[in-house]
Amino acid sequence: NADEPHGNGVMNYANGNIYEGEWVDGNKHGQGKMTYANNEVYAGQWRDDKRHGKGTITFPNGDVFRGEWTSQQQQQEQKRDISSQNDDDVEESGSAAKRHKVEVSP
Repeated sequence: NADEPHGNGVMNYANGNIYEGEWVDGNKHGQGKMTYANNEVYAGQWRDDKRHGKGTITFPNGDVFRGEWTSQQQQQEQKRDISSQNDDDVEESGSAAKRHKVEVSP
């Protein structure tokens, strides 16, 4: 679909989340960074609009998780450098969020 992001670009979501990175047929796919409205940041690999592969999430309190995701789920054995926070509190809501501004270049 010509209206779907494809290539590299930035998506600003109505809920305050911002995604910068690679798109394939309207889905986050490849390398990208999502800055959530609550100031949590995930930078890493995406597949089919979900965190998948190697990545890092940084929480507003400075805690950091570096490891692997499989279809949005953290792999617990990879968890380190993190205190009581956990990624289950972070929900990537781009597909449900109302999208408003997109700049994409092939």
